[in-house]
Amino acid sequence: PVRQALKELVEMGYLVRIRGRGTVVSDTLPALQIHTQVNKFGLVLPSLSDEFCNSILTGFEKETRKNGFLTSISASEGHPDTEIQAIDKMVEDHTKHLFIFPCDHSTLPNWLKSYKDRNITIGLLDQNCDLADIDYVGSDNFSGGYSATRHLAEQGFSHVVFIRTAEDHSSVNERMAGYYQAVGDLQLTTVPSISTNTDLQHYNKYRESFYVNRLNEELHNLKNHIPLGIVAANDAIAIYCHQLFKLHGFVIGKDIGIVGFDNSTEAQHTSTPLTTIAQNGHLIGQSAAKILLEKANGNTQKHNTIIPTQLIVRQSCGENNQLEGI
Repeated sequence: PVRQALKELVEMGYLVRIRGRGTVVSDTLPALQIHTQVNKFGLVLPSLSDEFCNSILTGFEKETRKNGFLTSISASEGHPDTEIQAIDKMVEDHTKHLFIFPCDHSTLPNWLKSYKDRNITIGLLDQNCDLADIDYVGSDNFSGGYSATRHLAEQGFSHVVFIRTAEDHSSVNERMAGYYQAVGDLQLTTVPSISTNTDLQHYNKYRESFYVNRLNEELHNLKNHIPLGIVAANDAIAIYCHQLFKLHGFVIGKDIGIVGFDNSTEAQHTSTPLTTIAQNGHLIGQSAAKILLEKANGNTQKHNTIIPTQLIVRQSCGENNQLEGI
């Protein structure tokens, strides 16, 4: 029985017979070989707790699983080095097709050529990092910024500002571009800002925007332009604006109109629920997975997939006030 068992293990590749040494365990076990043949797609996100990231993951994983692939998932937690380490670990684990949601200050563009040289397919989510020759899936931020500004104009806010962080994100810059297009089309008045930021000097007009970390210093300037419409770069900024202006005695929806971006759960539960722009994270994740399926089947076509956004109307721009007057 022992000789028969050894013979079968040799035939299966678990053992090898070496002249002068006898029978030893193989350096390449069949179980490991099977493991490396598992079809996997990789997804690296800035966070696994963020609502938007979570909806992307849900859409991605569902589409991947439906087509017989597994999802390898990691989070950079906002650290560029962790982001690269996560990608490298997936590549070491024989994951050849990945989508990355770049974190702030991502160094990924510096590494793309080395991954390409190893036949690793990498696409980008949400932020295109100003790269043209790469697969990309993101929201229609331009139209979202335009819709937010137009909605404020329709509610009677002719003085408007765009409030953002100082981070140079392509997605936020696209929202600002939509905002400025609507300002011009609708002949609205922007409020000059005293803020400056050297990191954004290549976006000359963007230096006119207000930065959330300087907002307290600029309140006196803004008070001279009531009623004032605010387009916030995201819901977190919109919620901060809601709290700040309310603290200083302004009526949200009358003195101040606010439109956020993301449609987060928190935006629904401010004292005056926030009007916001919704992104379809589920469809973004699903679209990314479909692109990787094409790549796995040998399709080399580049994709630039833009997912529509949607205006979610609540009360932060005075919508209820107008309804009550009808």
